[in-house]
Amino acid sequence: MKLAAPLTLLPLALMFFVSTLPQQAQSFCIYNKDDSKVRFYVKQVGGVDKVHPGKRFEKKGVYPGENGCCDYQNYDCSDIAEKDYPIKLWFNIYHFGPDAGYDATCPADAKVFVSGTQEDPKFEVTNADGQAVPFELYKVNRKNYSYGFAKPGNNTDADSKKKKGDKADKKEEGDKKVDGEDKKKTEDN
Repeated sequence: MKLAAPLTLLPLALMFFVSTLPQQAQSFCIYNKDDSKVRFYVKQVGGVDKVHPGKRFEKKGVYPGENGCCDYQNYDCSDIAEKDYPIKLWFNIYHFGPDAGYDATCPADAKVFVSGTQEDPKFEVTNADGQAVPFELYKVNRKNYSYGFAKPGNNTDADSKKKKGDKADKKEEGDKKVDGEDKKKTEDN
């Protein structure tokens, strides 16, 4: 009978212990999996439109083996506390200059594993359960980019890049025709 009291306290002690564990299951996390000395910078640029840009998730100098996490139930990490809510992160690998980088759009519970170089980045995105999830990745130049907002007149987003659902890349002046119809018309002439 003396054991009854300690057994009733066990669930309370277990609940306290679990509540003190890191909340990575409710966070998006960024991991540097590179095995060289490449480090990168990451800043959240989307999915937190209601938050002052200076308070958004940002991690400077993520070295190989390091990570950074932000709880998506925290207002500074996600506008809506749902694991599938889309967020956008901007990555810059320092070695290749301050403006060149990549925008990655992924769910708020994503685990983003980064390796490679600026020219050949490797991004692997999983959910909290470790299952691969779809994500969008665009190469961008954020010259004159400040606090997550573009200055007028600068192309800081992936507007000129192929977006999900587009049939073909837009033809820019001086570029070769890449659209299947244009190639066919050129070959018929």
